[in-house]
Amino acid sequence: MLEPLFIDTGYVIGLVNVTDAHHRRAVALADRYEGYPLVTTDAVLLEVGNALSRVARAEAVEILHQFEESDNVTLVHLNPILFKSAVGLYEQYKDK
Repeated sequence: MLEPLFIDTGYVIGLVNVTDAHHRRAVALADRYEGYPLVTTDAVLLEVGNALSRVARAEAVEILHQFEESDNVTLVHLNPILFKSAVGLYEQYKDK
């Protein structure tokens, strides 16, 4: 079984926005890891929608729906416990 991959905001923006500096790399990663199960959070998807609202709104809406409806994507919904844990990780790792 393939190990799930966490999908973060920068990757999705690079994948969707053809003018993004990381577009080619994001597409290459999408090709390389095609079929892998994906994991992301509702907070990441909100960031994607917000970041792409001016440059690629229609594409952002489409990919948000794709992530939400895909059987291959686990969407983790943040709650107060997860948020507190995330803040703790943020404090612990100074490079993030």
